[in-house]
Amino acid sequence: MKNTPIVRTLTLGLLIGAFTAPPVLAGHHEGRELLERVAAKVGSYADLWAMKDVEYTYTYRDNATGTSDVSTERYLFDGELSWAKYTTHEKFIFPGVEGTPVQGWDGKTAWVTLDGKPVTDEAAVGLAAFMRPTNFYWFAMMQKLLDPGTIHTHKGQRAYKGVEYDLVELKFDVPEGTPADIYLLYVNPKTHLIDAFLFTVVDFGLIDEPFLMEVEYETFGKVMLPVTRRYTPSSWEGEVPADAVWVDEIMQNLKFDNGFTPNDFAPPPAAVSGDLKLIFDGC
Repeated sequence: MKNTPIVRTLTLGLLIGAFTAPPVLAGHHEGRELLERVAAKVGSYADLWAMKDVEYTYTYRDNATGTSDVSTERYLFDGELSWAKYTTHEKFIFPGVEGTPVQGWDGKTAWVTLDGKPVTDEAAVGLAAFMRPTNFYWFAMMQKLLDPGTIHTHKGQRAYKGVEYDLVELKFDVPEGTPADIYLLYVNPKTHLIDAFLFTVVDFGLIDEPFLMEVEYETFGKVMLPVTRRYTPSSWEGEVPADAVWVDEIMQNLKFDNGFTPNDFAPPPAAVSGDLKLIFDGC
């Protein structure tokens, strides 16, 4: 997922060769043409950028373990800056630790505080360097499908839940040898919305099989955003077991044009004047 600072190259070049999609059928639209129709339906990144910034409540719920992370998320669209304060942190963010964690990404530096004090743990800061751009990408993904550096390939069709979807493979133009996520998008030929997609996550060793994500949208001005998402492990054929347990991702209480500035995403002074372990320039 990526085009600015961290082009979501949090992806799996290793899996690219493992996926055998149906052959492209003659007469069908090319991948970019399909995604241009999606962009016309959900709004462009320029439409999102015009809304300046957003604040919302984000719930990540792992139904397999019964644990959740709940955060107030803030993004500044100019520069794709990202900040979050966690009111519940049971899954990824300091599970079992008392206090209020805050993560930030100012476009160059990832940083973390706990109850206002800078955190020097490299794993915690590395997680922030992954999660801050990643959470932004999930939020704005549908407006970023045609970002510079994205490669789109039509992969034929596939039936899923009674709909014959056009498949579009989305990859990223990154230096050879650099791992990058890969997506297989299910484009609804009637609504021109992406109802589901397969994706990989390169970081943290999640490299064996893709996940299947399903999404539902809500409209805000000129843009449609995937406010309800759920995902589960899958095969590249999009098959999940009947007893699959899903992870829920929910965005609520979205408020735009809050007047955020880059200073609101800057690391605390101690994080840039002391221990260099606090600074991770990218993922």
